[in-house]
Amino acid sequence: MYKRREYPEKSWSFSRHKSFIDCKRSFYFNTFAHWNGWEIQAPEKAKIAYRLKKLTNVYALSGQLLHEEIAQCIKTKSIDVNKSLKRIRSKLNKAVLDSKGKVQKWKVNPRDYDILHEYYYGNGVSKELGNKITKRMEVSLDNFVSCYTWSLIKHGEIEIIEFEKDNFPYFMHRDYKIYSILDLLYKLDGKYHIVYWKSGHKSLVENKRQMGIYALYVLNKYPSSSVSIVKGHNEYLGINDRESFSFTIDELTELKNQISDSMDKMDARLYNKEKNIPLSEEEYEAEVGEPCRYCNFIELCEAGLKYLKD
Repeated sequence: MYKRREYPEKSWSFSRHKSFIDCKRSFYFNTFAHWNGWEIQAPEKAKIAYRLKKLTNVYALSGQLLHEEIAQCIKTKSIDVNKSLKRIRSKLNKAVLDSKGKVQKWKVNPRDYDILHEYYYGNGVSKELGNKITKRMEVSLDNFVSCYTWSLIKHGEIEIIEFEKDNFPYFMHRDYKIYSILDLLYKLDGKYHIVYWKSGHKSLVENKRQMGIYALYVLNKYPSSSVSIVKGHNEYLGINDRESFSFTIDELTELKNQISDSMDKMDARLYNKEKNIPLSEEEYEAEVGEPCRYCNFIELCEAGLKYLKD
């Protein structure tokens, strides 16, 4: 049941941490300025920030759709690559049509349409980029069919524990919720295995840190788990590769210290830490530069707009 909150709950994620480090003004828009912007009586700036938060881009949307198809495959233990690819293409095409002709309707009901950043701020998706994304999805689905984790799933060799994203799983660290939405968690030979599907590139340090956060979630939620029996696996579907991780207590302790340090920095920008009331927008400085071209909130950012015009 929906319960109105004056301010958002305190939550932390690796992506939110990166947003805070990269540009605090964008972090402010994404975390605070949009809040309650879905309400009819909300201030106009909150409404704008809320719908800009809903903007997506062709890479993010295609990745989301790929994950949705894989989740359905796990649920049914079957896959038809051609049908999955057809559904992804259809939804991407719908997003293009929404972006071209339904922006005004989206401004009234942002949840009902997928508006692409490439159209809202730019000249749209080129044929070359469209073909690149389609090929990327085709390759990723083909590689999913041949990946190690799928072979375990389809032959019923594992005990699947989590793979749905509807319940927004989290664990608490200090007074923050840390959301940990796993692509797949299964048990095999007495060990917990975390799997994340990736269609992008490798980044060893970042990927291990992200997997460490998932490991902390598993250790918090499942009392029978321990550091020695929690394993992480990234399946790189774009390049048909697999990367596995294990952790030590010292590594996870250091990770929690890094998370605490990040939370301290976020708390320093709050007027009221208990209620999660932020300082003013001006206290969240804009980091202007080339990333401004890809920011959802550039419409609201005077510093970013000035940089792009100059």
